[in-house]
Amino acid sequence: MFDGRVAVVTGGTCGVSGAIAETLARAGAHVAAGCSKGKGAAEAFRKRMAQEGRSVSYHQGRVDDFDDCKRVIDEVARMFDRVDYVTNNAGITIDKTLRKMTPEDWQSMLSVNLSGAFNVPKAALGHMIERGFGRIVNS
Repeated sequence: MFDGRVAVVTGGTCGVSGAIAETLARAGAHVAAGCSKGKGAAEAFRKRMAQEGRSVSYHQGRVDDFDDCKRVIDEVARMFDRVDYVTNNAGITIDKTLRKMTPEDWQSMLSVNLSGAFNVPKAALGHMIERGFGRIVNS
């Protein structure tokens, strides 16, 4: 079902994002895992999947920056000639009471969690329309 397809999964290679990336890779998709930091964990994930014969790459970028999202999506499209799926899973939690949360904390959370839900799909949409196929999941 996913053989030959390319899936971009934002949110790194751990937790829910990692499980999504692993499932897609095992189903035959090439997974382009997006991460904003933690290149060590992303590289370890890529190597582990490669040992199973799975195709995974990782791409560092920030979902709260539209230009960075466009750069990453365009990079994936150039490398693999397509972007078929986007699973937009990047998000942050700032676990503080309102009293302790700063305006910067709040803005950071909104930028990643809300702007990311716009920036990544917007960056990918043109590639999908051009090919006549694509699926976007915001989780």
